[in-house]
Amino acid sequence: MHQPTAIEVAKLSLRCLNAALVSLGIERVTDKALAIPVLTDAVERGMISLAAIKAAVDAPVAPAVVDAPASDDFITLRSELRLGLDLLKSKVDADRANMTKDISILAAELRDTPAEPVDVSAAVASAVAAILAPFQATATPAVLAAVAASVPAAKVKARTVFDNCLYEADGEIVDFGDMEVSVWNDPAAPARLDDYVFNARYLHESLIALGHAIPRNAWLAGERSTGKTEFVTQLASRLGRKLVRINFDAQIERADFVGGNTVEGGDVVWKAGVMTQAMQHAGAIILLDEISFARPESIAVLQSICETSVHRAVQVNETGERIAVHPSVAFFCADNTNGYGDSTGNFSGTRDQNSAFVDRFSYTFKFNYLPAADEANLIYKRTGLAVNAATVIVKFANIAREKSKAGMLTQPPSLRQLFAWAEAVRDGVPVKNAFESSVVMKYPEDCWAELWAIFTATVNVAQFKKFLGK
Repeated sequence: MHQPTAIEVAKLSLRCLNAALVSLGIERVTDKALAIPVLTDAVERGMISLAAIKAAVDAPVAPAVVDAPASDDFITLRSELRLGLDLLKSKVDADRANMTKDISILAAELRDTPAEPVDVSAAVASAVAAILAPFQATATPAVLAAVAASVPAAKVKARTVFDNCLYEADGEIVDFGDMEVSVWNDPAAPARLDDYVFNARYLHESLIALGHAIPRNAWLAGERSTGKTEFVTQLASRLGRKLVRINFDAQIERADFVGGNTVEGGDVVWKAGVMTQAMQHAGAIILLDEISFARPESIAVLQSICETSVHRAVQVNETGERIAVHPSVAFFCADNTNGYGDSTGNFSGTRDQNSAFVDRFSYTFKFNYLPAADEANLIYKRTGLAVNAATVIVKFANIAREKSKAGMLTQPPSLRQLFAWAEAVRDGVPVKNAFESSVVMKYPEDCWAELWAIFTATVNVAQFKKFLGK
């Protein structure tokens, strides 16, 4: 096909092209693409001129090239053109049919194939970074921290962040999965332990406490290693809240957690303590740990801070400044004695707390040790020790706990000691050596004989080794 001629033909209207086809004794077409190659070929064969095609009208039916009757050569050429047109039509029809079939197959495949997710996180992050760049270039770290702290919490249903939202009460099943909770997404929130199992009732009441405009305070009581601190830690983790843990002892003073004067560059300045800083952090949970060791003067300060009121604040005597507690900040207290001292002798140095202070905690939760099967499963998950061997360790621990209550041991074995024992034997330390290093040596010498007696009664070393595959 001669390219310039084809281009000129293509510029003409379909009506003009059909008139030219009719003048050649060829049927009209509905597709311009079919007429172009046929007429181009006719021009190149001398059957019609380009000028004649441009001047063609729809009326004439007789050939437009010669006045004399059509010669045999002309008739032959016209037949070839018709045949070519028919072949072209057939090819176009076949191509259309194949294309229709291919489109149908592709549509069916698309319907049956799940859409692949498109990761746009990098593009979004880049766009956001570009928007924030001018602001970050001029803002100080303090300003950036203030902006981050002012971001409101997201509201989600409890079941989206907590695995177990069911418990039984008064013969009925309580389901709080649809309860709305606030998730803060604070980068300072503690790490999550996926194997932690919440007490569903205490979780429900804690979420209710946190849901108030001024969060209600909660007091966690129970023996050590019953999970009080971990409960608050994992609650903060799943809610994306910063956790500030303040450990009290007989030596801690008001200046240690509230603040006090210090010398900087020759000047006396007041510096905020850990409590004063934490209580201004939006969404923070403050854990007052081992509060029964606190001095009475410390408790007096805490009463004004832990008051469930918009007026909760600390008064700075040194400067006269009043520092308010952020409305979203929540207080939890972890204590072995429930705030009323210790009559067992297991928690020497603890003090009976002011009832006015205890009353500032709306909820009180009594923590106990996990059921034996759950505790053995936890040891298995944390250390990888065989469940049968972990069950033996838990059996020892439960008997030792009873001996502790009876005053035969100064304290019950902690969960940390059980983890250490399990990890040691898992790593190849002989069973008795692991027990001595991880448990016995943590006690006063007058408890050693009792601990070894419990070990002998509960641990069959030969069988224990078989549990380890030895």
